[in-house]
Amino acid sequence: KGKKWKGWHKNQPILPRNIDNNQWWRKSRLCFEVDHICHGQEKNDWFYYTPTQQQPSTLFQPTMELKSAPAKYDGNKDRGETRISIKVASFPKVKQEEVDKRCHISPTPTHVVLQSLFNDMIGEFYSRTLLRLYHFMTDGVVDENDKKGTKLPWEEDIQFYVHIPYGNKKMLDGHKLLLSGMLSNPDSPAAKSLLDLFVKDWAAAKDNSSSGGSNDCQCYEKMVFCGYDVYTHASDVKSKDLEPAAEDDDDRVDTKQSLQPSVVNDADAKQSLQQSLQLGDANDDNDIAASPTSNDDLKYTLWSAGKLGGHDFDTGSCGRGTGSRGTAYLCQEWNGLRNFLSTNFVKHYPTLEREIVNRRRDQLLKKGVIDKSYKGDTKEFTVIGLTQRTYRRAWLNLPTILKECDAASFERAICVEVNVENTDTPFEQLLLHRSLDVMIGVHGAQLTQGILLPQHAHVLEVLPWVPDYIRSVSISYEICYCLSTSFHNH
Repeated sequence: KGKKWKGWHKNQPILPRNIDNNQWWRKSRLCFEVDHICHGQEKNDWFYYTPTQQQPSTLFQPTMELKSAPAKYDGNKDRGETRISIKVASFPKVKQEEVDKRCHISPTPTHVVLQSLFNDMIGEFYSRTLLRLYHFMTDGVVDENDKKGTKLPWEEDIQFYVHIPYGNKKMLDGHKLLLSGMLSNPDSPAAKSLLDLFVKDWAAAKDNSSSGGSNDCQCYEKMVFCGYDVYTHASDVKSKDLEPAAEDDDDRVDTKQSLQPSVVNDADAKQSLQQSLQLGDANDDNDIAASPTSNDDLKYTLWSAGKLGGHDFDTGSCGRGTGSRGTAYLCQEWNGLRNFLSTNFVKHYPTLEREIVNRRRDQLLKKGVIDKSYKGDTKEFTVIGLTQRTYRRAWLNLPTILKECDAASFERAICVEVNVENTDTPFEQLLLHRSLDVMIGVHGAQLTQGILLPQHAHVLEVLPWVPDYIRSVSISYEICYCLSTSFHNH
């Protein structure tokens, strides 16, 4: 409800912002950023602070609320994760001197939250979030910038979070692995679940305490929320009292629009902040920045969107919703994304090639195909991986199939089980798949990791036989489409 926000590049008048390499999120109206924000974890208090060396007029610190309103699926068994909730007022603000005393400021400058429908499913995450993230980060980037000393988007220091809005779902190592491939710096922080911000990490709290920060208060120079529909309205009007926005509502904020003053009670807000930071006397104005910015009259409300996606900068030729069948196969971004990930994986794991050979040798040795005297690189052998899952779409007779496969007269070939649920780290998942030549699996999300296979590997998808008269054409097309586009030109 309210007015649909159209993003920074739509001449947003409150704080016009340019779009360059390192602000790739400004290409989408589904990405919303705020500056210098802090979080008191114990009471889930959010507030802004004013950095010493920066003018308040250059900051964007609006009244905002992140709402989690997940759609029901999987037999209506899912429940919304109510612990994930963000409410922050544009005023008052804490001065950095007090933040330095009471809080821990993250050394990572940019924190990016990623949300899309069915984010818990690795295949949906790959197509709805990662493909579009790749597009935003790489589209129009000029490599010559690197020669001028400017970092490219994937060279930046970024902390990624995955927002999974269901309490009975969780972030997987597959998410962490794929997001590590979006950054080239091997020292970049590992991706986290957004829920981690709301659940106390006692080990991290101890580290922060020893470094002088609060066990409870964490601050971030910039937070970006991607994959959300953003609506605006006067901050003194409750959402429930607004009419829903029209589908074609352009709804940019009009600078001539007259809005009522914010109903944020400065005294109450100041008292709350003082209690959160344990600053002492709430009447002492030295602790609280006294000048609200020009955006105090608006509230921005973020709702979970279906995917991290389309805007003027989105090609519209990749992923679902291309408009006509067949056009998705012309899209080259799937191939570009896979090569991009592969290039960065090597930077994160410099010993990968050696580990692949060692793993293949161990598998061949276990199968009795080679002996301990073998010193080759194993390239003359074919390793066939049969994917397995324990939750659903499991291969019921896999042990029997593996025995039959090994007993068959395949020349220089062995068959092994591939189950990501038995791995302990993201690297193990990468190694598990990169050491294969062929992957065979039942239709499902486990085939997504096929993008981790080496070049020129093969994928075989096993589907149950379903008569056409009980299977819609759209389902048939979607199954073919999902697999074919993901591995197109690979």
